[in-house]
Amino acid sequence: MSITDPPVSIIVNIRALSAPMTGVQRYLDSILQHTRGFAPWTTAAPRFSARGWRGHLWEQVALPVIAGRSLLWSPVNSGPLCYPRQVVTIHDMAPLDHPEWCGHAFGFWYRRMLPRLAQQCVRIVTVSHFSRQRILAHTHVDPERISVIPNGVDARFTPERQDQNAAMRKALNLPQGRYVLSVGSLAPRKNIARLLEAWREQESRLPKDMHLILAGDNANHMTGGNMDLSFPPRTRQLGHVPDQWLPALYANAHVFAYISCYEGFGLPILEAMASGVPVLTSNLGALADLAGEAGWQVDPYDLSEIGDGLRRLVEDETLRSRLIPSGLSLASQFTWQRCADATRAVLISTALAT
Repeated sequence: MSITDPPVSIIVNIRALSAPMTGVQRYLDSILQHTRGFAPWTTAAPRFSARGWRGHLWEQVALPVIAGRSLLWSPVNSGPLCYPRQVVTIHDMAPLDHPEWCGHAFGFWYRRMLPRLAQQCVRIVTVSHFSRQRILAHTHVDPERISVIPNGVDARFTPERQDQNAAMRKALNLPQGRYVLSVGSLAPRKNIARLLEAWREQESRLPKDMHLILAGDNANHMTGGNMDLSFPPRTRQLGHVPDQWLPALYANAHVFAYISCYEGFGLPILEAMASGVPVLTSNLGALADLAGEAGWQVDPYDLSEIGDGLRRLVEDETLRSRLIPSGLSLASQFTWQRCADATRAVLISTALAT
């Protein structure tokens, strides 16, 4: 706590940090890092593996006891239903907007838990105006109870990481030549199947040294398993990429493709823009709002638009020279320090008001 902070008691639910590093874990980890040394809170996590039903059971039964009368911040789409003195970060409403994308158990729990949690907590933090609209559509909570605080971009995502190209390629066993990069899980909403099909249709028209590289975990908790994908020529699936190599993997890409059908925010497109890479993205929801004119937007359900976008960003130097500086400028507006400061302010003001 800084010397200017009023005395408050806040507990942060960090159960999610026991899972592999994905977007929501990066959100929590980045805020904790950027408030270290002056955060007016303590953290709580189970002493065992917190994934699956055991983690949910700890969150619903043990965490309220640990929190006592403190304000509880649950930062990753979940929290104890019996603890109303709570701020919850809801990143998106995908389980309710698109239940067909969810595994049975995951979808059953979140479709019942999320609306009730949103209605019972004292305040909601979300990451985009799109997610705010979807929360309101499903819960009808008072709009004044929702604070929109965008994510940030880590300073290590920068064009300067191009100098790590050789070491990164050796560590990840990348093919020689240039590459289009896509980063994300194989969840259906990430739209990897259509990206691969568009690549299959365009592959013969693209430069012979160009590859499509997919980085991200195979399995995911929403689908409950791997997607059955067919990989065309000159594609490589890396699976999970160690965090130390992500900045260089971004910075040395020729194009970044992120044509998800649904996102609450879309952090990977900002990380790519901050790395000096032109971005192909979706014209739907939060991705369209976030990218604006700094990214090349396509209909994520239209194979011809996806394929045309890939070819344009690979070959059109005039377009690339316009998008790269626009992307760098846009990404510079989003920092984890701003996100952390705004989140900290919401938590302190809520603790004092309740």
